Amino acid sequence: MAKSTVTTPAFEPEGMFNVRLTKVVQVGRLRLLPINTHQMKGGVLSQIVSEHGPGVVDRADPVQEAVDAADA
Repeated sequence: MAKSTVTTPAFEPEGMFNVRLTKVVQVGRLRLLPINTHQMKGGVLSQIVSEHGPGVVDRADPVQEAVDAADA
């Protein structure tokens, strides 16, 4: 029987992500609840994953930069 391996995703440290969690996570003085979508940098997200494991992240979607109408 083959062993399943869980790979830890790599997040761009300066990139912004919309994140949904699977459980309550304490980050500093903040309690992040799994019922909310949180916006955070990839560095913070990587720290959460290293402390709590990859299963703590339900989804992490990169934030799309808004295009200014004057630039379009």
